[in-house]
Amino acid sequence: ANPFFGYNKNWYIFGAMLISLVIAFIILYIPGIQNVLLTRPVPVKYWFIPFGWAAMIFTLDEIRKLLIRSFPKGPIAKLAW
Repeated sequence: ANPFFGYNKNWYIFGAMLISLVIAFIILYIPGIQNVLLTRPVPVKYWFIPFGWAAMIFTLDEIRKLLIRSFPKGPIAKLAW
């Protein structure tokens, strides 16, 4: 079940992700809000760490789904709900 393509696509996810990023940028980078919430800007090099983790999780999940399709009675398929 892919939330972006196919029968069960959910276009609201794109909007929710965009709104989340905008809120994060507002909280972290607008000086007046920084003073109220006692936040400081995150260095740019740290913004890319989550993308690496997300890519790894996405890749592992796609491999898991491939294994379940290839071996429907295998041990990994038994773990899937």
